[in-house]
Amino acid sequence: MSNSTVRFLKAIAGLAVVLVLLVTVMNWWGDYRKAASSVASNATTSTADASSNDATDTAANQGTAVVLIEGLNFRKEPDTGSVTIRGLKKGEKLVVVASKPDWYQVKDSKNAVGWIAAKSQYVRIEK
Repeated sequence: MSNSTVRFLKAIAGLAVVLVLLVTVMNWWGDYRKAASSVASNATTSTADASSNDATDTAANQGTAVVLIEGLNFRKEPDTGSVTIRGLKKGEKLVVVASKPDWYQVKDSKNAVGWIAAKSQYVRIEK
């Protein structure tokens, strides 16, 4: 084989590798975008009922929950296996609607109601 043929074949192989990588990254990006839009649409449609009968304490406002970590799960139900409505931002403030052992039912600034873990490393309650 001549030198120019070898260079041509190497160029074709390099283009094929780049094409495969591009397709792979685009598929990952599409999956990420689809998941992100799914979580965003759930935030407006998947809110728990603020007057839930299984909440043990249903005082209208028990205080304000201040999120202490980035990405705290805001869930539909008080269970770690429950659907995540969205991740909360560090410093975000939520109105505490009710509580159960290990969980607070809260309302965010857009009036979405959900549950967060009631652990002191995740959230601080201000009266």
